[in-house]
Amino acid sequence: MPSIYPPEDAAHVRAWGRPACVTTRAPSARSRARSALLAATAALVAAAISGCGSNGVAAVSGPAVFATHCAICHSISGSSTPHQQGGDLRSLRLPRGELLQFAAEMPVIHSRLTARELRAVVSYMQSVERR
Repeated sequence: MPSIYPPEDAAHVRAWGRPACVTTRAPSARSRARSALLAATAALVAAAISGCGSNGVAAVSGPAVFATHCAICHSISGSSTPHQQGGDLRSLRLPRGELLQFAAEMPVIHSRLTARELRAVVSYMQSVERR
């Protein structure tokens, strides 16, 4: 069978298994940088799709929101104190929708609560009510 390689490469193919014109080179710095960039991009996309990571948004803690914004006027200990004008909320039994509405209507002390903070504090209040 005739060789598909030029005559000058036929001996090289017999000796080394590939023609001399086919060489294996180390990847260039540009090629390595491109590969690293593609790998980093793929990792970020995979994290975003899978829901891993915080996407720059800090987690909202119901107890922390209550302590910062609600505990100035309210308690959830089961007993009211005279200096807390809003009273104790432990025995408050309201549906979630009403709790969200009441929490959203509370006076602003530090700043308006975001929707995530409202949901977190209402979930916390409901968990305390169930105890």
